[in-house]
Amino acid sequence: MIVKPFFRRAARLEYDEAAGWYETQKSGLGSKFVEEIERALLLACETPQRFPKMIHDVRWIRVRRFPFWVC
Repeated sequence: MIVKPFFRRAARLEYDEAAGWYETQKSGLGSKFVEEIERALLLACETPQRFPKMIHDVRWIRVRRFPFWVC
């Protein structure tokens, strides 16, 4: 089963702000952040059962290199 990702409004705002903030810290770091989020989304959508259920039936995946989770 492949699931299509979506962002809730608050999550999208946090994502956009984080990407901008990382870019201000170091040129190209914002792009790396976006790549890692997209990688996590792809993994979560392709094989959702691979990741643990954290709250009720919501599965979470830790983003590499950054202090974020995709759920």
